[in-house]
Amino acid sequence: MDEDLFYDRLHQRCPREYLLKELETNEHAVILNVSRFINEMERVQATNAYYCKTIIKALLDNDWIFSKALTMADEDEDGPEISDYLYEKYIELLSTGKPDPTMKEIIRYRFDGTVKISIEETPNLISAASTTGFRTWEAALYMGDFLMHEPLLEFVNEDDKKKLNVLEIGAGTGIVSLVLLRKYCEYVSKMYVTDGDSDLVETQLRRNFELNNAWREQGPDIRLQRLWWGSDRVPDELDLVVAADVTYDSTIFPELCQCLAECLATSQCKMCLLSATIRCDSTDEEFARECHKVGLKYTVVTSTEDDKNSEARMVENLLFKPLIAPIRIYKVVRQ
Repeated sequence: MDEDLFYDRLHQRCPREYLLKELETNEHAVILNVSRFINEMERVQATNAYYCKTIIKALLDNDWIFSKALTMADEDEDGPEISDYLYEKYIELLSTGKPDPTMKEIIRYRFDGTVKISIEETPNLISAASTTGFRTWEAALYMGDFLMHEPLLEFVNEDDKKKLNVLEIGAGTGIVSLVLLRKYCEYVSKMYVTDGDSDLVETQLRRNFELNNAWREQGPDIRLQRLWWGSDRVPDELDLVVAADVTYDSTIFPELCQCLAECLATSQCKMCLLSATIRCDSTDEEFARECHKVGLKYTVVTSTEDDKNSEARMVENLLFKPLIAPIRIYKVVRQ
């Protein structure tokens, strides 16, 4: 662990028990600049004061941290003592209780040292306003990890290096598209980021793309728009479709599969990569049947069941807790 990783863990809301274990097993002490430490803690407090309090308490309760795991350094000799700051900050936050489940905060997901995605979300909210798109789900993180570790252009057989037109359906927080754009920006021509909820598209999705400075001169043409499966027309001239955690409800499979069939109707669109948390085998079987009805088939590209390295990366770097269920990535194509 280095200084940047330490702060990335805080901004990702790494549980204090996990953070303490990582510090305890780190080979060398992490050198932290006092001024930056204070600045980063203030940023954490601004979006989740309760989490800030739990981390400060963990630092105060474990004397070994500052004798073994952390070394504080500051160019300003007149700057505050770190112990004084921690005690004063803890007293300030002493009455802070757990946040309301509907509270929004900004979480920064670190996929590696260069790809870090900031997401404004409601992490403790399962569903509201008839959508589950207000939080980042495990399948979306697994798709992000997959995109980080697979050579995407080779995967879709783009030997001529033609720039891709990509569609994400059921985007929710937008993290899959943001990872893809950060990793493969120079290979994307158009990025359609869609969800069935118009309000979510214009609020949360737009906010997250602004947070990550996604719109850049000379960059891909990024379009955020509503796509209601079975009603709205899919964009033309697609090369690739991506989706994550859109198979949790079997009642929407007819519309979902029809949408995928429309996307794959032309030879230009090679495939849909779909990340699915397997909460129930019967739901997975129903999805296979609906795919077959509209002339589609799928294969499992990878899964946490078969690739334990990918599962370990998820747990150690993104979730900090066990998976709720296995996750698979499907490659959906025409029969």
